[in-house]
This record gives sequence, C-alpha cells and structure tokens, in this order.
Amino acid sequence: MIIVREYFVAKPGQASKLANLMKEAMKVGGYQSRIMTDMTGEFNRVVMETEMESFTAMEKRMEEYGKNDALFQDNAAGTPLQKLHYLGSSDVQDMFLPNTGHALTLERTAPQMREQVSDWLDRHGL
Repeated sequence: MIIVREYFVAKPGQASKLANLMKEAMKVGGYQSRIMTDMTGEFNRVVMETEMESFTAMEKRMEEYGKNDALFQDNAAGTPLQKLHYLGSSDVQDMFLPNTGHALTLERTAPQMREQVSDWLDRHGL
C-alpha cells in the first residue's frame, strides 16, 4: 500500500472552490481520495491524498488519465486543444506519447519525452 499526495496551489481565495471541484471529480471517477486544504502551509494550497495498492496501480491510473483526458482531446479540425492554450508563441510543437499519463517524468516513456524536448531545445539553439 502506498499513499500518493498531490499538492495544488489555487489562486488566492479559491482553495475551497478548487477543493470542492476536486471532490466532485473524484466522485465521478470512482476514486477514493481525500481532498484537504492545507492549514499549516500556504492558505491557498489543496492536498489530494490517495491510497493505492502499488506503484503498478498508480501507473495504471495515470495511463487512464492520459487516455481519457476530456480536457485536451483533439477538436474536429484535428488541432490538439492543448496547443491552443499557448498563443504567446508562433513556434509551438505538440507531441503525443502513447501509454503515458500526466506524470511525464515518472513514466516509462520519460526517456522518449526527454529526447523530444532535447531535440526541440537543440533546434532552437538552447
């Protein structure tokens, strides 16, 4: 058994609203998580604590998140919606890594992600 703690920092005065939204999302997803506001640290911090059977179970959950990401599905024109959030640059490249959840640096595909980021940085002289 492992306990996974994820910390989120809300805009000032919005921690309760974020906590309530997260509680509703956990009900829909069927996950058993505790959503708490942080009374000892920053006043706008929300903590999600989830018990998982193993790292394998956590990995499976992260893969499910990646496969069923309702927020960033492609639109009808085939443009990844996440790319539309980066309007400050004309040079935005999106990448898709199959079988990868949201914890990119912890996934088995992390080496491929690092390689793609490194290639992009090289192309831009960084």
